[in-house]
Amino acid sequence: TEEWENWATFAYNTIVKHPNGTYFMYYDCVSSDATRNIVRFTCLATSDDGINWVKPILNIATFHNSTANNIVFPLSDEVGVYIYHEPGSVFIDTNPTVDDSEKWKMLAQLDSFLGTYILASPDGLNWKMLYENPSLNASDTQNVAWYDNEINEYVIFMRIDDDNPREHGGEHGDCGHYTGLENQISPDIRRIGRCTTKDLSNFHCANSGIHEA
Repeated sequence: TEEWENWATFAYNTIVKHPNGTYFMYYDCVSSDATRNIVRFTCLATSDDGINWVKPILNIATFHNSTANNIVFPLSDEVGVYIYHEPGSVFIDTNPTVDDSEKWKMLAQLDSFLGTYILASPDGLNWKMLYENPSLNASDTQNVAWYDNEINEYVIFMRIDDDNPREHGGEHGDCGHYTGLENQISPDIRRIGRCTTKDLSNFHCANSGIHEA
């Protein structure tokens, strides 16, 4: 266990086969100490065979004033710079029109429950936020997305909750999520929703694609 994993490693993980044949595992690592709340990252492990894994020193992100770690995002744990982060899924974008600098995509929840954002990377290592605003509301889970070459659209399977939003001071937003004073997640009723879009900046949820989970 690394220092930046000392609180937990959670199961919001994705394995992607790099074009060079190496398997990339993006996993959820959480650190905590006596002076602050948890800090959460997406970290990377690699494997040539899918059985034996190593944690490469990437020298990309700063943790405790050092880049000797395998963190890919967020890029700093410094107070005032760090963005609270919950990892999502990673996929290689097969859209034929996508720029090579944005070939890899990550869905990540940032700033607690404020929304799920799209990140982009040319190599699966160096990530940037693709849009200033979230592409969909927060869903408190690992959303899964890819580009479907059959329908020429992006597809995402995501968590959808139903409850009485007025109890939380808000109204129903897109896909059944809450907007308003509190963007609450229902502890009682959870569904899986299928959303599609040609534009990654905004997912639209089809009501007919909602399935009970």
